[in-house]
Amino acid sequence: MTFNLTQLDSLTYDEAEPLLESYIEGAIETFAHSPEGQAYLETHETLGSWIGSFLELAYLYEEYTLSMMAFTHVQEIMEGLLPRKITLLNPSEADDAIAELLCFWQFLKRQYKLKKADSIIQYLSDIESTFPSLMNDPHSGGFLKNLLLQGHELGFDMTSQKGLEAFQEHFNAQQQSSENDSEIPSKPQTIPQKSESVPKTMQAKYDQIIALTNEFASQHLNDEYAQLIRAATAALARKRPSPLSRGQAKSWACGITHALGMVNFLYDSSFSPHISAGDLYDAFGVSSSTGQSKSKQTRDLLKMSQLDPDWTLPSLIDRNPMVWRISVDGLMVDARTMPRPIQEVAYAKGLIPYLP
Repeated sequence: MTFNLTQLDSLTYDEAEPLLESYIEGAIETFAHSPEGQAYLETHETLGSWIGSFLELAYLYEEYTLSMMAFTHVQEIMEGLLPRKITLLNPSEADDAIAELLCFWQFLKRQYKLKKADSIIQYLSDIESTFPSLMNDPHSGGFLKNLLLQGHELGFDMTSQKGLEAFQEHFNAQQQSSENDSEIPSKPQTIPQKSESVPKTMQAKYDQIIALTNEFASQHLNDEYAQLIRAATAALARKRPSPLSRGQAKSWACGITHALGMVNFLYDSSFSPHISAGDLYDAFGVSSSTGQSKSKQTRDLLKMSQLDPDWTLPSLIDRNPMVWRISVDGLMVDARTMPRPIQEVAYAKGLIPYLP
């Protein structure tokens, strides 16, 4: 197999996501046949599980590809995504993680001459002794990690359906006296709106921007788009210093709207409402370069990504798989398929929008 390191670089998320599994498999297979991979297998029985998790989470959550990664991206994955999204029921599973990833990046440095590989290799070497404890710290993850470790510590086999069901019965018995199912809603009629509060110093600029976006939404979009645009504008206004203080109102109005359109498939004709990016720029009276620039600035500042659960329209929640994706024992699963106790805790923690 010939592995194309840059295969995903020029693709949109929708174009790349179906290719991600084969891309990861290609990376692992090519590494396994390399001198670095062969040397690693001399002292380890298998390879690939940590590389696979690393690459999958990097792209699904941040759209990071191997050729674009820098030290800061790898640090975000190693200290943020992996501990939050992967639960290890056997602490020793983390022992070989750094060794595998170090060999992998040494291979990438030699084979593909990646300029940023040296700083990444140094960083991985620096965290080799502390990474296992980070992965096994229940406080480094979310509710699910705590819940699964709790079940594991109580003696339940949290890797089998039978064990999960037994823990579910135990959990239900504990919660029966303190939880009332009727107080935990199924799909709500409305989803709580985001804050639109802004500092007094930014009120005038905020008003200028949303006057434009409200008018655009009334003509081309709908009320829920208008509300989400106002919320994103308010979030930018609350930043210190606020980026809205520099730049024309129409440029920001266009950029913020464009950014949310990217999250919610506004430019896909199979969705409604729909408008082309070119028509959006024209409606606000800005050039495509200005609109794209402000859109990227908005997405970077608010950490938006395609299918971002935090910036998905309420009407699209059911159709957004990222809203429901969580990791169980290193596997990405749909929360809607998990036992009820896990769903209830997920809802209580605000990690899913309602009980499915």
